[in-house]
Amino acid sequence: MSAKEAIVYIDPFSKVILKTGKNSFEPISNIKKFFIGSRVGYEEIVTYSFKVHKSISKEDLDLQVELKMYEDAGLKTDRKYKIDYIKKELDYEESYIIEVFALDIETTKESLAYLFSKTNRLDFLALPNLIFETLYANKILSPQKDIFVYFGEKESFLSIYKEGKYLSSSSLNTLEEIAKEVGNAVSLELNVDTLREILKEKGLDEQRYDEEQKELYGALHSIFSDIFFKINNIAMHNRSIFGFDIIERLFLSTVDGRIRGLREFIKTIGFDETELRDFNLFKQKSDKNFLEHIAASYIFHKKNSNDNRCNLTFIEKRKPFYKTKAGNFILFFIFCIFAFSSYPTYLFLQNKNLSKERDILQNRYEVLQNKTRNIKQKIVKSKLAIKNINKAIDAQKTKLSNLDKSIDELIKLTSSEKKSYKTILLLDKYLKKYSLSLSGFEQKGNNHIVLDIIAKYNKRDTIAKFMKDLIKQGFVEVSTKEIKLDENYYVSKIEIVK
Repeated sequence: MSAKEAIVYIDPFSKVILKTGKNSFEPISNIKKFFIGSRVGYEEIVTYSFKVHKSISKEDLDLQVELKMYEDAGLKTDRKYKIDYIKKELDYEESYIIEVFALDIETTKESLAYLFSKTNRLDFLALPNLIFETLYANKILSPQKDIFVYFGEKESFLSIYKEGKYLSSSSLNTLEEIAKEVGNAVSLELNVDTLREILKEKGLDEQRYDEEQKELYGALHSIFSDIFFKINNIAMHNRSIFGFDIIERLFLSTVDGRIRGLREFIKTIGFDETELRDFNLFKQKSDKNFLEHIAASYIFHKKNSNDNRCNLTFIEKRKPFYKTKAGNFILFFIFCIFAFSSYPTYLFLQNKNLSKERDILQNRYEVLQNKTRNIKQKIVKSKLAIKNINKAIDAQKTKLSNLDKSIDELIKLTSSEKKSYKTILLLDKYLKKYSLSLSGFEQKGNNHIVLDIIAKYNKRDTIAKFMKDLIKQGFVEVSTKEIKLDENYYVSKIEIVK
């Protein structure tokens, strides 16, 4: 296969390098001329989902994506991220569910250290939960309701598809975590290789464990019950959102073989109508980690269909100079010189000058690109700052409004009967003592008063302290039926009997 007919996939975790064509994979050492693809680990992805109306414009959606990722998903404004998203249609709503993916660039560079030891290029960086699309696109699988479950040493996840379209994904216990948990349960030092052997030879088949190993079986059964109950719950949640009845197929890989007894096990926890299958969909038995093949096939398909969606590479691909405006102008100028000049020496000097000018223009272009990215980042930060300022202003308005109410109520109190004057002063004293606001006052007869008290969110206990002080002052009864949270304030109705 030539460089035009294939890509090179570099797996940064297994350190496998494959030259990939359509459903073909072979090792390769010289990768310079090829399109380079790789993937990130599932645990590196920051995800966030929200719903929008279908009428939203791309510009508004792009801005909303960035704002929500920094404000709600916890991205830090002092870090650089690569962000992309997908839209998922809902059958009975005029809305999309937007699922956003973000990578911390510095962290991802560290995890891709092996790749960058081989090349400084990265044309396509794939997300592992999306790579199963290639199985449907290349007609390796017929579209059904499928779950793909991958158990790796340091990375485990599931990915759900409906009729060939991605729905959602979630992290699961890694083999390293399972080995540690099982080891703690049975008081053994258990590594991942030993765990793999146990799962392959005995797995979840109780009959294969002797009496001395029953505790080991019990620990494995308990852990995998929790894992597959989680998978079942996620499947049920997706069924309710995206409208389907059952999971028809469950594809599972532990890299080097199926878990013995798993078929019977999953039927007992909600997957009784589900077919269990392996990842060995490309039928190359000599290679055990079929996730590498699926990822390579996915990137090959993306490249050859000119589909750059959800490509999270942060290595900017340099635009060929002949495609830029400056390049077109200079090439045209060079053509004119070739066509009409008969002075070779002059032509040589002009070419040399034009090459220098080309390099200068290219550098200016890259500087402008960086400035554009920085300006966009500043806009997002500014919008977040404005939003926080508006929140603070609203909080101050609420505070002032409550103070106004307190003043109005206290003015009303001062005009009440003289015999209530001492009580009013006492109430006012303790309201001030605990920075409480009064939003309502009601006099029921001579000895019964009802107060509506407001306290700040972080000072809920001041209401209780206020009541205790009134009891110490000799009031017959001080009580409240509830203290409820209203936005950032606690509100309580207190009844006082003199």
